[in-house]
Amino acid sequence: MALNTNTANQRIAGKSFVDALVNEAMVLTQNYSDTITADLRFARTTFNPNGTVRVFDTRLNTMVPLQGVKMRARRWFDVREAITDANGWYQTSGFKKAANYSLIFETDGFDVRTGTFGQATIDGPKQSSSWNVDLWDGTNRLYGHVFRGAWKYFYGNIGGLSRPKSIFDSGTLFKQKLKYAAMDKVGAAQGVNIGNWSFYGTNPNIYVYRYNKDGIEYASDEIFSTTCHETCHTTHWQLMNGEFIQYWQVNTFIAESWPVGVEWYLTSMEYRSRGIADYGTETYKITASYPLDRAYQLWTKSINPDYTSVFIDLVDGFNQNVQWGNSSLPNDSVTGYTLAGIESNFLKHAYGQGSLTDQLKNNKPAGVTDAQIDLLMNSY
Repeated sequence: MALNTNTANQRIAGKSFVDALVNEAMVLTQNYSDTITADLRFARTTFNPNGTVRVFDTRLNTMVPLQGVKMRARRWFDVREAITDANGWYQTSGFKKAANYSLIFETDGFDVRTGTFGQATIDGPKQSSSWNVDLWDGTNRLYGHVFRGAWKYFYGNIGGLSRPKSIFDSGTLFKQKLKYAAMDKVGAAQGVNIGNWSFYGTNPNIYVYRYNKDGIEYASDEIFSTTCHETCHTTHWQLMNGEFIQYWQVNTFIAESWPVGVEWYLTSMEYRSRGIADYGTETYKITASYPLDRAYQLWTKSINPDYTSVFIDLVDGFNQNVQWGNSSLPNDSVTGYTLAGIESNFLKHAYGQGSLTDQLKNNKPAGVTDAQIDLLMNSY
């Protein structure tokens, strides 16, 4: 097809007119660095805002890539966005002048807040070169690890477990993100899930705290693990048909022990993949909250009767009672269950220790006996 030179010339003329208007506006507002070269032959070539985002991990003692955060580059009303990949790398489409960078801790499924209301965001520089972001410490590191835990549950490898669904997502009018409040303060607990009954989404669903009751900052893997634990309460509630009455019939033993097992599983998967081969096993001894220290194998009723190791014990192949010669520990000769199998097959029908025992017997793996199940369940 022949080129319509009249149309092409009109487009060039139109662009020149727009450029002249923008140029004049920049001069009048004294934004001289944003003026546009009138002669397109000497215009600057396009640059693509890009860079790498990482967060410091206190357990690994190194930087790790932060995948999934939203990176934004803006020039006035022209906004370009990109999402960081598994290496923390991002790149937007191009500009011809310096752009204002920003980082937003948000995805389609969830966002991280600066406490109760504000969106967690980092405002970057205005420049025409790469912006690399390293979250070394402070609240930015807190935001980073809360985001990591949430991203893992929503989008990463979770071994067949159910992912959180958007709240009130009927496929039509209402779709709300799960909201994480990253609290830069001491908490009575590491985190709390206050539920999903805020219809208009004004309040966070999940709180994760930076410091313990003694004012000591939690390690990176503890923040990651707590985020997974609290997210698991949401998926458990959604498993119960998203009905408050049905979910509240689940006693605390099940409601808390299930997230203990899930956070152990997901955090172990994450940190083994990053080089700690025995993370989340009985041999890995660290100063950390349960279930990270020695895979919750030292649980006894005197520690906490509700946050138990029962779902870990159903999955693993280690009998702490026998191997460590400690009769106060659970007598765990049961193995062969998977957390994904428990969740998909019968967790919905487990409301307490009795109904869980029945479901375990009705769905036991090959080689597991009812007597072994009774012996383990009587430990709790």
